[in-house]
Amino acid sequence: MTEKRDDVKFVEIETYVHATEDIDKVIEAIKEVILRDAKTPIILEVLWGTFGNRIVRVKIFLENENATNILKRVICNLSNLDRLLSTLRDRLDRAGNLFIRLNKQELIKGKIVLDDESDDIVRIKARISRRLLKEGLENLVEKICGK
Repeated sequence: MTEKRDDVKFVEIETYVHATEDIDKVIEAIKEVILRDAKTPIILEVLWGTFGNRIVRVKIFLENENATNILKRVICNLSNLDRLLSTLRDRLDRAGNLFIRLNKQELIKGKIVLDDESDDIVRIKARISRRLLKEGLENLVEKICGK
């Protein structure tokens, strides 16, 4: 992809960490596998489940060049990229938001795996520029990964 600041407007990363999970492992996996060198705040919000169990929402927001780099890292390193390609049209809304669900347990192992069946996920929402979308959905992944 020709590196343009506005190819990806923003990326939101969100996951929920339940009381039975190690929050440090989840955050470390997100930092090491997805964020790497990106310096951005990680927002933690404590919520309470139906039976009083503690749930922590982890939320990260990146814009412009950082967002482009993060989306590129996620898409280009997906272990099941063919699945993303075959469902790409369904993952985009009219506003240009691309939705990707990653398997949280695989992420902890250092792998980026698309997961549309499980509830134990890291959700990524990325706003793709209209200019990039107009260039054609079929070639979107190629443009992002520079292949």
